[in-house]
Amino acid sequence: MGVARQLKTKWCKWAALVGGVSMVVGGLATIATTPLISISLSVSGAMLVCIENMLQKSRVEYRRLKDLETIIATTGLILTTTDPNGLVTGFNRTAEETLGYEAGDVIGKLTVRDLLKTDPEEGAVSSHAYAQLSDEPEQQEREFRRKDGSTFPALVTVRPIYGEDGKVAEYFGVGIDVSARKAGQEALREKQELIESIALTSPTIFYIFDLSCRRIVYSNRELPTMLGYTEEQVATMGSDPLPAVMHPEDLDILFNRYESCANLRDGEILESEFRCLSAFGELRWLSARDVVFKRDAEGNVTQILVNVVDTTDRRVLHEQIETQVLEIQDTNLALEIQTNALEEANAQLESLAFTDGLTGIANHRSFQEELAKSFDSAKRRKRRLSLMLVDVDQFKQYNDTYGHPSGDIVLKRVASVIRDSCPEGCLPARYGGEEFAVLCPGFSGNEVLMLAESIRNAIETTPWPERSVTVSIGAVSLSQDLATPSDLVSASDNALYSSKASGRNCVTFYDFEQRRRLAS
Repeated sequence: MGVARQLKTKWCKWAALVGGVSMVVGGLATIATTPLISISLSVSGAMLVCIENMLQKSRVEYRRLKDLETIIATTGLILTTTDPNGLVTGFNRTAEETLGYEAGDVIGKLTVRDLLKTDPEEGAVSSHAYAQLSDEPEQQEREFRRKDGSTFPALVTVRPIYGEDGKVAEYFGVGIDVSARKAGQEALREKQELIESIALTSPTIFYIFDLSCRRIVYSNRELPTMLGYTEEQVATMGSDPLPAVMHPEDLDILFNRYESCANLRDGEILESEFRCLSAFGELRWLSARDVVFKRDAEGNVTQILVNVVDTTDRRVLHEQIETQVLEIQDTNLALEIQTNALEEANAQLESLAFTDGLTGIANHRSFQEELAKSFDSAKRRKRRLSLMLVDVDQFKQYNDTYGHPSGDIVLKRVASVIRDSCPEGCLPARYGGEEFAVLCPGFSGNEVLMLAESIRNAIETTPWPERSVTVSIGAVSLSQDLATPSDLVSASDNALYSSKASGRNCVTFYDFEQRRRLAS
């Protein structure tokens, strides 16, 4: 088919489109009930003018026809075409976005029946539904079914497109989603029903009060009925029954309220609370909220809308709440004290778990955990790490001679001297029995030797109650020969054994280089 024939065929289709779109927009113009729909119709009308102008130029210029096709693809209207058997042959972008299908999933695969909701009362939707709709002179409202199964209402106009043989070649459908309009109408109806329901079932009383003639012109219920008065009793109270039931001491509140209402601004709320006497002789608290309802031609307030609520129970509840709040505050204070005590107890327990109960320095468990962390860090970062083991000389003999209580005093003082001698960053710990350990991150061999000698000398020169006390010390620094924390402890223990073998009260450093030379 030549370009001229293609243009002619497309011209027929777009001409039918313009007719269909015009009818939908024209029909919607008569039912528009909100500014939003009116704006949408104005935009659609402007788009139609644009389409018609482009159609005129498309008779002679194919490129402008392509521009028109782009506009049609992106218009806010649902545009579809089908063959005479109802099979979809055209599906614009709005149809894709609204129905949730990709055009490729619809064209040549689905029929109109697949896109329209089946109405059980009308029977199954025929695949020739567009052919049926094309016989209708006006647009029809139909329920479309999205790909996800949900439905929405749309106004649809269908027009046949005739071929060169005069027979229907395609059907062109134009639709517009009217779910927003219908939702707005439904919301308005529900709002009206809600207002009516509130007026009839509200536990509060609201009424319109005329300030000029001092009377109630409308009320959802008689005001005194809130206080238990009968209709017969209310009838004797006149057009403004409030003064008849108010506590005499609060009548000034009522009259001052009327004067203040005359000066209210639109939207401003005047609140007041006063006491009334119920039909059973009880004092009840009522709260009134007044707003401007009507003004005269000069702008003076003539009527107010009043909302009255019985606040007696609320006042009682408020007092109860205040009492409960005070009780809760007292309880919270007690809980806070208990929590602090519990946290302190937990801290003590945690300290006991990592502290030696006799000497007050780190226990064996704490030492092992810190040794593992320091060893791993030193290995990974290639940092220095030294360790010394300190053993009290002839401690068993001391215990046997002077007793265990005296031995405990010695262990405490030795731990105290070690702790006081260690610089910040070192960890003194009781390793077990009369043996202590000092972990020294960052210390070189010479530095740990100097610290060990300082500790040995300090213990030797400390005054002791029974006899002099000395210690033997074995020290070691991390080297490539040590693969695990246990290796470090073993090397230090070997050095300690050497100190014991050398006559005690001395320091021995485990020198790997010297031992390698001796071994060779």
